[in-house]
Amino acid sequence: MNKKYILIRSRLLLPLSRRLGLDARIEDGYLLIEGDTIAEVGRYTPETGERILGRYRKNLRIIGLGDSVAAAGEDIPCLDTVLLPGFVKAHGHDHESPLIGVAKDEPLTDWLDHAVNLFTGFLTEEKEALRDRFGVSAHLITYSKAKLDDIYYGITTSLTHHCNFNKYNVADLVEAAQTAGTRIIIAVGSSDRNYDPRILETPAEAVRRLDKYREEFGDRDRVAIIPGPDQVFSNSAEMLKALKKWAQENNTLDRKSVV
Repeated sequence: MNKKYILIRSRLLLPLSRRLGLDARIEDGYLLIEGDTIAEVGRYTPETGERILGRYRKNLRIIGLGDSVAAAGEDIPCLDTVLLPGFVKAHGHDHESPLIGVAKDEPLTDWLDHAVNLFTGFLTEEKEALRDRFGVSAHLITYSKAKLDDIYYGITTSLTHHCNFNKYNVADLVEAAQTAGTRIIIAVGSSDRNYDPRILETPAEAVRRLDKYREEFGDRDRVAIIPGPDQVFSNSAEMLKALKKWAQENNTLDRKSVV
């Protein structure tokens, strides 16, 4: 059911607003959404329901009613839920979602070699066989699970460090994020020393990859492409300088220009 307006009434609303105070709690709150924009938010009253129904009834979806239409403000269900702003995940690795708990007691570099790189390398090397088995890219399945995890925990915006073998599979990550409807900043990985030889590259190659992804996905809604060197030990000074230059030229060092 594709409606322009969505109304949600909830037992509790947490504005998380500095203006109202971060400890503010609104019992019986509501949220009215117009397209991708919050049109109204606050404490619900029967008068509020009557006004919204009177103005938007023919183009209004009410969460909790399915395809039914409320006849009066009192008919709008108050869900036993909490409304609050979506969380922002400031750093994550969407390719690691299926690996939670695997080799978790190992030091970082050993864990990368024995779990992460082993898993992502397998997905890359066996991509055709896995596609035949599942009908879609195995990377897409992995990234889609990560987006489901995000939504489960209330994360609506994430910065994903798409490193090692995953730097070759940004298209799958974009598809997963856009299907989920979440906002994503993709930090595309790079390595030119002291790492798995299968993913080493020159600074020029890393820059060309960023240019390619920027051209392909830079105009997508809720998608941003930025540099994301894997680690200090696997990126030389020349690589870091080249990536910083690219970031400056493409204005991705400015947080507002990315988000």
